[in-house]
Amino acid sequence: MAPPTKLHGSKRPRSEEILEFMIVGTIPKNLWPWWTNMGSHEQRRVKEYLGHLVHLLEIDPRRDVIEALIPYWDSKNNVFRFSDFEMTPTLEEIASFMGKGSSV
Repeated sequence: MAPPTKLHGSKRPRSEEILEFMIVGTIPKNLWPWWTNMGSHEQRRVKEYLGHLVHLLEIDPRRDVIEALIPYWDSKNNVFRFSDFEMTPTLEEIASFMGKGSSV
């Protein structure tokens, strides 16, 4: 992960500051046929625009992990904010966690 950035006195957000999130539990069923019915040429064109984000279709979201991290998410700065540091995972790191390698 990117090196943590030290914060000065910042704490985890109070519960009333936590935004509501919608957690997607499964990949919408209509996305798989859309992707698999494309020929290789069309899939390459989509990847030109989305890159390896198309691999997100292969993920089974872990609701427990997402719910555990939500209280630490700072939507204003798009980082996870903990008691004395903040952390922003890069797309490369997320791809690596997903087992997709570092080709993002």
